[in-house]
Amino acid sequence: MKFLYFLLTLLAFLFSCKNDNKKVKSNNSIIFTTKNDTKYDSDKTKYNNIDTLIWYSTYYSSGNIKTKTQIYFDKSKGFEDYVNQKISFSKNGDTLFNESFFYRTNLPDTVPLGKSMYKITLFDKEEINRDEVAMCVKNNYGKQVFIDSFFNSNPKSNTLKLGLINITEGYKNVDGFILQSFYKKNYISDSIISVNKIIRKMFFQEPIYVLDDRKNLK
Repeated sequence: MKFLYFLLTLLAFLFSCKNDNKKVKSNNSIIFTTKNDTKYDSDKTKYNNIDTLIWYSTYYSSGNIKTKTQIYFDKSKGFEDYVNQKISFSKNGDTLFNESFFYRTNLPDTVPLGKSMYKITLFDKEEINRDEVAMCVKNNYGKQVFIDSFFNSNPKSNTLKLGLINITEGYKNVDGFILQSFYKKNYISDSIISVNKIIRKMFFQEPIYVLDDRKNLK
């Protein structure tokens, strides 16, 4: 019942926002953007049976964007939420890469039926400590869905391959995650060092349309 109420509220809210960039002020006076997504309140929000990615933005007093943050809600962990991507900007609008971690892709809105390969560029200040990086994507092979992993031979490189297999025409979401592992050293004393391996996932979800080009050959 709560989920139904949430959906009705969300639809009413989005319908009222004719401009995708409309700004909304929350109870704690932080300004959020509603572009392509709902607003994210500071209180933990729970969704039924779905993983959710939501963007929100904060602004300088001048009106320029200060940060763009993507929150991921993980249903497998009781809808625990954490920051998936974050882009920080200076007051002049320049990207502050040393305070940001995000990705960019050349994945187009429309892709062909069958196999296709694209590129993901990762922006992350932790690359100097990284020992492994891979792009993992869900691909439908007909009877089963597998997670295909594209590991980068150079763990310091921020360019990753994104391979898709599409067997049916129509709208779909490309779902996956960027997997990174790091070794973090803790100096306990001059002669003792503890080493911990940290695994981090940056979740990826992009809407596309799969087009069957064979129709044009008939």
